Parts: sequence; C-alpha cells; structure tokens
Amino acid sequence: MGHQFGIMLRDFRTSRGMNLKDVANFLGVSVSLVSDIEAGRRQPFDLPRVKLLAKLFKTNEERLLHAAISTRGKFELEALPQSPGKVDIATTLARYWDNLSAEDLDAIHEIGRRAAEREGAKRPSDKTPKENNREHWDA
Repeated sequence: MGHQFGIMLRDFRTSRGMNLKDVANFLGVSVSLVSDIEAGRRQPFDLPRVKLLAKLFKTNEERLLHAAISTRGKFELEALPQSPGKVDIATTLARYWDNLSAEDLDAIHEIGRRAAEREGAKRPSDKTPKENNREHWDA
C-alpha cells in the first residue's frame, strides 16, 4: 500500500519538532497507530482527524486531505440525517462516480471553490482537479 500520507505526516511532525506522542495525544489515539500510519502499515486517519492534524500543524487541510485520499484510494462523506439533500447527492455521486466526465469533475470542483469562498476559507486553486493533482506535491 502506498503511503504518501504517512510520509507527509512524518514531515510535518518532525519539521515542527513534535514527537509521535505529541501527535497521538492531540488526536486521542495510540502512539503505535501514528507510527504505523507514518510507516505505511495502516491507512490514514479519517476525515475529522485529518482536519485536526491540519489545525495542529497550522497548514491548509487540502494537502493533507489529498494525501489521505490518494493513499486510501477512497473517501467518505458525513451524511447528516437532517440533510436529506446531502444524502441524495452523495448517493448519486457514489452510483455514477466512474462515469463522470472531465467536465463533470470541473463543475464539481467549481462548486467546491464557491463553498470555500462562502466559508471564508482560503480559495482553493483555480486549476482543474487534473492540473492540481500534477502540481500537488510541489507546494
């Protein structure tokens, strides 16, 4: 199994002078789990913990999320019971994911950019997902 996420996690941790225990305590997990993820023996953390790591490392969560998804080969969305529209959209995406065209993906990416702007977050790259993926590790 690839371990892009583990390499990135180790780089962030060591560049900030943190040890495995610092990260484990912050996330509420075992030191051995953090070590195993860094070494590529275990899958990356779930979405909420990846977001916590971004806060711990004071970095944009997009890079960590990208590495986690690339390493896992999949991602999960939280479908809140009080948001049936989100469940419907997630179901549709799951069902037709393999049939999405480049234009469909660009449209979805644009929706994400607009959501980020509304949230007040740093605007994601103006590049398409394909362009962004090629340059992702250069940042």
